[in-house]
Amino acid sequence: LYHPKRYGEQVAWLPIPVPTRDYAALRAKYWKPIAERAQPLVRICHTPTNERVKGTVALDCILPDLMREGWPIEYIKVMGKKHADCLKIKATCDITFDSFWLGIQGSGLEAGAMGQAVIAGDAEVRADYLDEIGECPYTFCAEPDDLKRVLEPLVFDAAHRAAEGERTRAYVERYHDYAAVGRQYWALLDVALKERHLVAA
Repeated sequence: LYHPKRYGEQVAWLPIPVPTRDYAALRAKYWKPIAERAQPLVRICHTPTNERVKGTVALDCILPDLMREGWPIEYIKVMGKKHADCLKIKATCDITFDSFWLGIQGSGLEAGAMGQAVIAGDAEVRADYLDEIGECPYTFCAEPDDLKRVLEPLVFDAAHRAAEGERTRAYVERYHDYAAVGRQYWALLDVALKERHLVAA
């Protein structure tokens, strides 16, 4: 989120634009309720574009341990795919793990637009969201040691999982949809033009 102290007085933040309707349509096409799947498992997606930054190594240890404990989950790790194919795979999932040490990024925004619960971290980013919009719009988890606790209600409580997914979906639509970003851009231009006019006068 934009803070002058961090980016400078002449720099404004714009959200990443997301084609929310297209991603919602992918979910409608490819997602099936868990009870209708060949294996009735909660599918957890991760797209490790940067394994070190995202905490993929830790995730690769934790999720298999939980599966060995009998958790009804399937780990969908998407690598080496074209973006369109990655989106189709993601649309079949229920939860997306974005990263431990970053706030919600592009992968999480895609999943959020699909109505998935999105797990991400970064306490400083979380604080910025709380200041700016009054909530952290994703399921917060900043440390590997906390992941089991955070995942448990998402995996075993379908209502909680759906509520977290809807919360993130609503955020993405409100702030990251193409139309929303366009409105913010025009508002920034309007302010800039008014300020320029005042300076010129």
